[in-house]
Amino acid sequence: MLALFTTAERLLDIFAWWLPMYYTAKVAFVIYLWHPKTQGAISLYTHTVQPLLRQNEALIDQYFEGGKAWAFDALASNFRWLVSSLQSKATMAIVQLQQLKVTQSVLLLWSRR
Repeated sequence: MLALFTTAERLLDIFAWWLPMYYTAKVAFVIYLWHPKTQGAISLYTHTVQPLLRQNEALIDQYFEGGKAWAFDALASNFRWLVSSLQSKATMAIVQLQQLKVTQSVLLLWSRR
């Protein structure tokens, strides 16, 4: 319930900050949700959120599956790019080391003459 309230609060703060007693009503609502005597969070969840989740459970699961597939594809694509980038950097480093070794060998030969 806290996450739901925080999300709604962020959106409402943009549009409703100018309403008289808005912040007072917000504090009163938080106290209603929090206080053990009113059990507002339990009541709100049981009568509003839980039926909504049950009604849309299949759709929510479908969105999560789609999100998992998208995340896996993005991760696989980025992993392929990372491996390719590392391979090219390693190849460049090996070529530079070989060039350095050849240069050192030539200098060594010239210094012996």
